[in-house]
Order: sequence, then C-alpha cells, then structure tokens
Amino acid sequence: QPAMGSDVVIGIGVNLDLPASDAAQLARPIADLRQILGGPADPNRLSAAMIERLGSDIELFEREGFSAFIARWNDADEFMNHCVCLERGDEKIVGVSRGVDANGALLLEVEEQPGHTQLGEEAAASVGIDSASKSKQLLRFEAGELSASLRPMESAR
Repeated sequence: QPAMGSDVVIGIGVNLDLPASDAAQLARPIADLRQILGGPADPNRLSAAMIERLGSDIELFEREGFSAFIARWNDADEFMNHCVCLERGDEKIVGVSRGVDANGALLLEVEEQPGHTQLGEEAAASVGIDSASKSKQLLRFEAGELSASLRPMESAR
C-alpha cells in the first residue's frame, strides 16, 4: 500500500575473504571477493558503493516498480533458459526457467500439464513459446507459492 507507506529491511551479505576451511563446510559452491578480484577488497569503499547503488535502485523501484529491473534480473539469473525442478510439497514440476515477469513471479515453460493454468498467448510469445503449440505451457509462480527448492535438473535428481 504505497499511499500509506511501508517499511522494508534490506540485508546484504558479502563474503570478503572466506577461509577455505569454512567454504569446504558448506554444501554448495561459494565465492568471495578476494577470489573474484584476485586480492583484498576495501570494505569501506565497497560499502559506500553498495549504499549509493542501492539508494538509486530504491528510487527507481519507487518510480517504476519491479518492471524496471526485469532485464537486469534475467541477465543475472543463473537458472534462465535452463531445465529446473520446482518442488511444491510432494509435487515436482520440471521445466525450463524463463525468468520473471513484471511482478517478480517465476515463469516456467513445461510440457502440457493438466490441472495447471496456462498463461496467455502474449506471455508465451514473450518467452519464445509458439502459441500454436499445444504441448507447451507457460506457468507463473508467485513467491508465496514457491518453496526454496528450485534447482537445476542436474542437482534435482
């Protein structure tokens, strides 16, 4: 409810220099800025740059909403155009991740599945699905509908 205002807490975690022993204990690949930059990062300069960028992005979001970030989000999305497995309780839905829409909902291209509502022709065409193809559907999942279990297919087996 923008007219009434709202509060948001934004937390950002950055690994500056994660010891290899700590990284080895995690069950997923991990990187730190020392690795990426090939040397130490100045935490003060990094914080200042992040705060400046975050401030301008918040202003952009206030003016234009999430739609202003779709292209940037989809460019950085590691799942984009890859086969993924989405789990909701006992249900597993396998498809190709097609990014997010203007509201930030996940778009998933799947083989036709009874019981799921297909998005319209315009949405399907926007991600390259031929609307004449009755074997493909484009499904939309709001954040509240998703568990934290969207994985690339090679990890989902």
